[in-house]
Amino acid sequence: MDTIKISAPGKVMLCGAYVVLERPNPALVVSVSARFTVNVQRDNGTPGVEVSCPQISAKGQYDFRFLDEGGFELVLVRGTSVGAFVESALLTAVFAAYLYTSRQSVLSALRKGLRILVEGDEEFYTKENGKTGLGSSAAVVAATVAGICTSLGWQGDTHAASQTAHCIAQHKIGSGFDISAAVRGSQRYIRFPPGRIPLEGISARPGFIRVQSEACLDLTDLGETCDQLELPQGWDLVLGQVASGSSTPSMVKKVLSYKNSPDPDAQKLWQAVISSNNEVELAIRKGSVDESKSTFARYRKYLRELGDKSGAPIEPAEIRPILDETCKVQGVIHAGVPGAGGFDSICALIENSSARERVEVVSALCPKKAEKLDAWYKALTFLARHFLFWPCVSISFGRVWELTL
Repeated sequence: MDTIKISAPGKVMLCGAYVVLERPNPALVVSVSARFTVNVQRDNGTPGVEVSCPQISAKGQYDFRFLDEGGFELVLVRGTSVGAFVESALLTAVFAAYLYTSRQSVLSALRKGLRILVEGDEEFYTKENGKTGLGSSAAVVAATVAGICTSLGWQGDTHAASQTAHCIAQHKIGSGFDISAAVRGSQRYIRFPPGRIPLEGISARPGFIRVQSEACLDLTDLGETCDQLELPQGWDLVLGQVASGSSTPSMVKKVLSYKNSPDPDAQKLWQAVISSNNEVELAIRKGSVDESKSTFARYRKYLRELGDKSGAPIEPAEIRPILDETCKVQGVIHAGVPGAGGFDSICALIENSSARERVEVVSALCPKKAEKLDAWYKALTFLARHFLFWPCVSISFGRVWELTL
């Protein structure tokens, strides 16, 4: 039996929070060393797809069924649901392979059976089994889609299929930056048009997804913009884990509600966030430490103000003191809340490795200011100088194929 092993990275959004929801505002996203790995074994001996996710204690057997009226569905026939993200990835990947390869070979492979094992690195989870905000759902979707497509004989660009699967799982259309980073690596990202992925004709609940017709899934190019991002030589990121998580959809709803409110200052503040976001990008591309410090400070100021006025805890008051202290450390360019903010995590952008040790002792030096913080944990090595289009690495070990997104 052949086994294919594929992994996809998590991400951190340096800037572009909230404004990336509107084209043509960019976000700068960096892929990280934390990864989700998917092992796909062919010729399992049992028809259908068997999926194991030991970290959530879930194991299920799924059937992929084609309907007489032209649609298709994924059905859990035994065991427990492995979650919406893995299930939507299963359905979309099988359909992509069915669409772009020999349909008979896909059906034959499903009759012989696939066995899938899904595992994520510990950095994706907190000590309380919560999430650290590194994009675990996007990483698991990207790895699962790529693994199944490869095992079924299709090695095309899985980006559109992964974006579609992620939207199906969430029952909504997001900006797509996290999937794009999981598939393509560190980048400057501008989202696809929101109407590009229609969800009409698709129904989903735990253990079941139905697509009314093949026309409901359009897996062609989505029209987003992805440009290579390289951090200046020596720059790196350190991530800190916060004790509790946040609800990003709730925060987005509050921010957009304020942005569209009659408050005369709302649009001015929104434009200030956009302007400072663009300034951060220019400073990073120049490689200027001083400019990056000042532009990140403005970006953080406006983003914090946006959170305060909208009621969304973008930069919670409880963790502001430790961010302020970290910004004072020699070698630190920026300290803040990545992405949409909240209580998921905090990060520090540093200009050299010697700054890492100084950053990691901040919480010990300021215990009263770090009550909401578990600790600065080990620095993650970010893939800042690699813009990765799948498959970027393909290594054969006998009958085991390993691909890294």
